[in-house]
Amino acid sequence: TKFTINKTSKKISNQYIPSLASFLHLYNRNRGKNNLQSSATFGLSVNPTSLESLRVMAGYSLIFGEEKRGVISIGVIGGSVSKLNPHFDENKAYLYSDYQGLQETDLINKKFKLGWFFGLSYNLSKKR
Repeated sequence: TKFTINKTSKKISNQYIPSLASFLHLYNRNRGKNNLQSSATFGLSVNPTSLESLRVMAGYSLIFGEEKRGVISIGVIGGSVSKLNPHFDENKAYLYSDYQGLQETDLINKKFKLGWFFGLSYNLSKKR
């Protein structure tokens, strides 16, 4: 009996995953009545059912508005991703007798990977 390792999702669909995040913006509050401020930004995004999905973000934000304010953020994001173990090739047939007891966890390696993020948010409260 043979088995084949097939990729379950296309690469492009895996790269752009919308998610909810919590950001901390560091900026100077005493800049007068300027409606546009720049800010250093740090954030976290996690799926509560899987801590392996933790993503850490750092970047730059532009805050606009006086009371109800919008924020545009861009920066670097890092987190754990699953990669195919280099001992296996995609779409290659393997003899089952050579890999008895093989588990799905044997097929993947967890790696830390950096990428880019883009974020939009809107503050509904009047408090700064």
